[in-house]
Amino acid sequence: MGAGALFAAERERWPEHWRVADLELESDVLLAFLDPTEEVRAVVPALRSTPRDGTRQALICVTDRRVVMVARDRAGSESLRVEDVTGCVGTVPREARVVAHDDGHVAFDVDEASIVRMWTTIDALVV
Repeated sequence: MGAGALFAAERERWPEHWRVADLELESDVLLAFLDPTEEVRAVVPALRSTPRDGTRQALICVTDRRVVMVARDRAGSESLRVEDVTGCVGTVPREARVVAHDDGHVAFDVDEASIVRMWTTIDALVV
């Protein structure tokens, strides 16, 4: 199954308010950013907040190689920032629903099963 199909399968697991959210630009940029041989293992929506840029939607993608976050530069912006956050995940408390990142935070607004699946997938990658 290709990355696009795996992404679609992940999206079906999200709460309803995320399934209908407009994340087309984020998902297109994410899929274009990944190496064609990377395997998507989990994709979780989140809210990325900073004092300067406000709150905006983000996608956290776990592949067989790394953890990547895609978010708009500012709320309402068409410009996206893609960050490899693999180096950060080792310091994040696994039970946290809100985690510090750079000058703001990332909030996971999904069910507990999705969060557990994300961390389990990340921990298997980082080990």
